Amino acid sequence: MTVLDRVLQRPMTWRVVCGLAVLIHVAYVLAPFDVLHPVDAHELGRALLRGDIPYRDFALEYPPGALVGFILPGLVPSGIAKSVLALQALVCEIVVWRILGEDAARRRFVLFTVLLFPLLSGGFDALTMLTVAASTVLLVRGDHRGWWVAAFGATIKLFPGTAWGWNPRWGRTGVIALVVTVGVLLAPLVVGQGRDVYVAYHVERGVQQESLAASASHLGARLTGDEVDIEYRFRAQEVVGAEGIGVASLLAFGALAVAMALRVRFRPVLLDPWVVALAFMLVVLCGSKVLSPQFVVIAMPLAVGAGGLWAVSYVPVAALSIAAFLDDSKGEQFMDVVLVRNLLFLGLALVAAHRVLTAPQRVNPHVTPAMAE
Repeated sequence: MTVLDRVLQRPMTWRVVCGLAVLIHVAYVLAPFDVLHPVDAHELGRALLRGDIPYRDFALEYPPGALVGFILPGLVPSGIAKSVLALQALVCEIVVWRILGEDAARRRFVLFTVLLFPLLSGGFDALTMLTVAASTVLLVRGDHRGWWVAAFGATIKLFPGTAWGWNPRWGRTGVIALVVTVGVLLAPLVVGQGRDVYVAYHVERGVQQESLAASASHLGARLTGDEVDIEYRFRAQEVVGAEGIGVASLLAFGALAVAMALRVRFRPVLLDPWVVALAFMLVVLCGSKVLSPQFVVIAMPLAVGAGGLWAVSYVPVAALSIAAFLDDSKGEQFMDVVLVRNLLFLGLALVAAHRVLTAPQRVNPHVTPAMAE
């Protein structure tokens, strides 16, 4: 049991954490962060309810599954649409808390919601978080329905698709779910064209200011005394001239993810599957040229489920993410905070990846560590 778990078991500490959780959730349901700006969730929802076809009648920078997150905001007056998004995120949190099962994991999760709910309010990242948690719980239990949950999550944001990397036993259900997911993700290319379709939008966009590649560029500028050129493009602050670093980062972490997938596929590891799932998610996020502060929420349930030092190490990552989000300046101080966050994030990802690549091999690939115990 870690220091974090022991502290959270103390009655007084637990009451304080619960009290803070209530205050944070009430505050950010009443006044959510507009994490989608300048995207208007209410207008997108209204367009769907009018029968407009996404990617053809209106541009959409998200995969088609993300439209689920805009239905409720479209049903209510625009003045409360963001609060409805926050309530939607709260419901997702409650479901994740429920399915985590273990009391220690639930306590950790509540602590992280205190730190990270502001990043969920006013957006739909909680849906991705929920699908990551639910698919992992199901797949760890050997329930094939987890593939369909991962499939749905991957059509909202691609990251839940890491399930096909960390879990080597796809079976027929896993293969069918993967084929369906790819079909759904590519379908918008038939309907729309250009930047109106999320695929072209993300291919053309540059390196976002919060990404690991941007931090590498910022660190280089710090060491040489140069200035980083920031430009507002694709509804985000992007680092000008960092495209090469972004491509190199994508290739490096993509290769690392492939190596890990081959390892778990052909030499099943004797390692907690939650740690394996966390390792894949962290590596994929490190390779992304978009690493908004709210993206740390996507991996958070995996850190909570893995427990131990993984959860402890994720606390400063979460704290620095919310600290960065609260800084509206987007200047050098903001980049410094993001740099520290990303260095911690990178370190955690590399340690987790090393554990996967060097873990002992299971004698019986059909027996998980949990079953062996």
